[in-house]
Amino acid sequence: DILAMPSRFEPCGLNQLYALRYGTIPVAHATGGLKDTVRHDVGFPFSPCGPGELRGAMDRAFACYREGRSEVRGARRCGARRRGGVPANMAFRGPWEKKQVAAMTRDFSWASAAEKYEKVFKG
Repeated sequence: DILAMPSRFEPCGLNQLYALRYGTIPVAHATGGLKDTVRHDVGFPFSPCGPGELRGAMDRAFACYREGRSEVRGARRCGARRRGGVPANMAFRGPWEKKQVAAMTRDFSWASAAEKYEKVFKG
């Protein structure tokens, strides 16, 4: 799944946080809170905000998805399997799966934010 979020203005944004938590990759205009949370390792930020830039970011997202799918299909075609029917190359995730895992494990909790603020004030 992909979340397209071409907001011109977004002070924080919760939708991309929900998407990231559940492995939906965001394609978002790099503005406000989107710029802080949708980085290249977990999504596809774009700027400036325009239809051409959005299209380019969506094309990059689709290409990344297709690249990962072709790796898995290739392993299945060759019959490379581990015990339990898992493709042999699952340890070497494609770029799409790497983004999903990075997104789902990113810590956007208040505890994490408070810790960072504490370091700034003590620092």
